[in-house]
Amino acid sequence: ITLNSNSDNQNNALNIKEIKEIKGFYNKNIGGFLNNYSQKATIGDNITFSSNSADFGGGAIFNSGQIELKNNVKFINNSLIKFVNNSNNDFGGAAICNNGTLIIGSSVTFSNNIDDTYKGGGGAIVNYAKEDSEGNKHNAYLSIGDYALFEGNETNDSGGAICNYIDWLKGES
Repeated sequence: ITLNSNSDNQNNALNIKEIKEIKGFYNKNIGGFLNNYSQKATIGDNITFSSNSADFGGGAIFNSGQIELKNNVKFINNSLIKFVNNSNNDFGGAAICNNGTLIIGSSVTFSNNIDDTYKGGGGAIVNYAKEDSEGNKHNAYLSIGDYALFEGNETNDSGGAICNYIDWLKGES
């Protein structure tokens, strides 16, 4: 894992490569392994994210910056933890919660990821455009390459594989 930063915080970059597996990380908030806030991250080829978990969103990864996943990346058995009476538990995305830019390469696998939260959505991915407390709208962008495989992903809410959600349209038709 390489993290490059400069003092003006303009060109921070996270590059993850030459790692076979990222397994068993937990965060009691968001992003079991990685929280990427407004930065650029690249995750290399042939990495497996397995058995990572978080309480609110992104069992493996939470992104509000820009992430590029290269080819043959796997997300297996990642989860969000169930809090039955917690109505604030609404991010979702057992593998990835995205409210930034997420570019996924080819032959990526999402298998048996489970969002077991009270509400949320996206057994594998939630693509979550939101409005902040000051009324600014933040779009989310998701691109998935060829030959992606989604199998056995589950959620208690919307989108067993992918939930594409726009916060500011709640209640509108």
